[in-house]
Amino acid sequence: MEALTDFLEAVVGYDFRILWTAGRVVLEGGSPYAVPGFFYPVNFAWFMAPFGLLPVQAAYIVLIVLSLAALRALKPARKVYVFAPVVYALFIGQFDLVFLVLGLAGGWVGLALATLKPQIGIWLVIYQFYCWRKDGREKIRNTLIGVGVIYAFPFLVDPGWFGDWLAASPGFLDYASHSASLFGIGRLVPWDWATSTVLIAVLGSVLVIYEFRRGRLQARYWEYVTLFNPLAHVYSLSMLYARIDWIAVGLSWFLIVLRFALGSGLPMVGIPIYLYIKSASASDRSSNHEA
Repeated sequence: MEALTDFLEAVVGYDFRILWTAGRVVLEGGSPYAVPGFFYPVNFAWFMAPFGLLPVQAAYIVLIVLSLAALRALKPARKVYVFAPVVYALFIGQFDLVFLVLGLAGGWVGLALATLKPQIGIWLVIYQFYCWRKDGREKIRNTLIGVGVIYAFPFLVDPGWFGDWLAASPGFLDYASHSASLFGIGRLVPWDWATSTVLIAVLGSVLVIYEFRRGRLQARYWEYVTLFNPLAHVYSLSMLYARIDWIAVGLSWFLIVLRFALGSGLPMVGIPIYLYIKSASASDRSSNHEA
């Protein structure tokens, strides 16, 4: 029992403790890039500064409350609350649910703020810009201005922050090989990983262009993002919250166990693959019915 308690204390909120520490360091006038595991823009550390005013346990509880409130704002089906990536995001203390809601329901201001975490923000920006392409040009312009301000201001405070961020972050290929997407195959194959990266990127580009030309990209966008996101983690699949059914929920728990057993995020692609097949089958049935 003591071993289990020690394990939970070490693992629960693991990512959050890194982020909280970065916020605390900023409050003390230090560099967040002195914190091992902090791979975010410096303005994310500023975002974490208010959390750093609280004891880490209290701050973690605040995050859980914010995340659940954010998720509730999306009015999801109840099954979303037991979807493994969502539970995992809460378990280790990531902000993906908060930024997901900001990007989808917060207008251009929320979308700009969501870019504080580029790993999720970039996909939200692409999606919303596509949705706004016809009658939301003002929102697109305002978002671009907002993002420009968010990322230009840090240079006034610390001109060298961008170089420090790049120096502290792992290399792209190394990060991608750990991802919970098709890029995660890098942890399992014996051949040159750079070649695999190029092949996967080309495959993703071809499929996205194909779906775009057939007018189906928006409907299957999140499946493609979670399949071909080189920066994905298990919690990144929370993006699929609106697409899942109970089969996907059960599958998510089986695959997350497999993910840690194999030491690769690759098994998690089973979820978007299942959802894609389900969507394609429904589309085919609809076409046959209309015919």
